[in-house]
Amino acid sequence: MADETQPLEEQLVAAFEDLNYPVEGPLDLAPNFPSWANTTFTSERGDPDVELSLTPRELLVLLADGDAEFPYEDVDELAADLETRLREEGFPS
Repeated sequence: MADETQPLEEQLVAAFEDLNYPVEGPLDLAPNFPSWANTTFTSERGDPDVELSLTPRELLVLLADGDAEFPYEDVDELAADLETRLREEGFPS
């Protein structure tokens, strides 16, 4: 589980750092789903009373929709793109 006191991008890095890179598509994330299915990401930059809570399915949809930049060569690339997409979708940042 991500440390909710970290900035959002650091939480995403912690959640995805153990994936096998490069990540070729959204389904490459599936093996990690059981270990963080109920992960809650929060952001200190937004309203501290608002939590961002995503399911693995929501993350898959977020990456599958639109123009995700697959393959992701490393965790920093994946986390940065996810954070951008979350902001575009109106999640707290």
